[in-house]
Amino acid sequence: MPISLREQSLAWADFLAEVDAVRSAIRCSRSPVWFRGHANSSWHLLPSLFRFGVELDPDDEPEVARQSKRLADLKATWRKSLSEKTKSKRALGGERENGRAREGYLTSATKSRRLRAEIQDASLRLERLRCSIGGERELFDQYVLHSGKVATGASWSVLAEMRHHGVPTRFLDWTDRLYVALYFALMDADADADAKNGPCLWLLNPYELSYKVSGRTSIWSVHHYPELDYHSCFHRERSWPFDHPLPIVPPLPFDRIKAQGGSFTVFGNDKQPLETQLTSRRFLRCIKINPEVATFALDYLHRVQGISRFQLFRDLDSLGAELHLSYARIQEYLRTRRPGRD
Repeated sequence: MPISLREQSLAWADFLAEVDAVRSAIRCSRSPVWFRGHANSSWHLLPSLFRFGVELDPDDEPEVARQSKRLADLKATWRKSLSEKTKSKRALGGERENGRAREGYLTSATKSRRLRAEIQDASLRLERLRCSIGGERELFDQYVLHSGKVATGASWSVLAEMRHHGVPTRFLDWTDRLYVALYFALMDADADADAKNGPCLWLLNPYELSYKVSGRTSIWSVHHYPELDYHSCFHRERSWPFDHPLPIVPPLPFDRIKAQGGSFTVFGNDKQPLETQLTSRRFLRCIKINPEVATFALDYLHRVQGISRFQLFRDLDSLGAELHLSYARIQEYLRTRRPGRD
């Protein structure tokens, strides 16, 4: 049964009220919120680089094996030191003046603390060593080689350009414009999908996420920090300091990014989906888009707002497709006005 316009309008009003309520819940009622639209709510918040797999770079396997063995040996030594510490503590008994026993306890306690610090350092080094994905460095190098780019000093800009042209990267796209997120959620949505896997809208408080990940509330301009250079941190030195996705300002403001009000989260050492890494509802929520809202929103975006693929992508292929469709509609209209003529 067709959905009436009144039902669509009421559903749309309820949807906008829910968006406002979620913005308040994640403390973004007075500050910009980031939106991301998914055509299928079962899709995870993962950058394109991670969707094909997160296998280790084969070149790193020997060093990873060596560092893993070192970490295992440190843990075994630490457990042994804990046992020695426990024995020394028992030897003390109630005689705190027992100099030899006290010296043995202090020595074992100091050794245990030192080993625990070494384990933490080795774990961090191993985690950062594993951050690069097999084929990721080759994607970057091949793009630089064949596009004529210069990698040194501008690797974040190169990565942004790669993302612009569809190359898998660590970037996950967001927008500060609700209508853009709705367009991406609905333009490829499956009309036959069940309600469980229908389109959805993600809302993110980027300032809370930044504080959670880095300890500062501002959005990072990573391309202004030489020590955070992409190629160096992820491939050469393996020194990227953030495990979780970091909200960043676009390193290269393409017309498409401007038209879409785009920003990015750059994924770090943790390769799980964003919603799995950080489960707090304080800065991330998801809203399902029901059929009534979808029907009204599509009509609103196309007929009222005049939103088209070319307006958002700003490329000649989109313009060509839009003009192609426009011409087909003109011919269809003329045929209906002149029945009996081919």
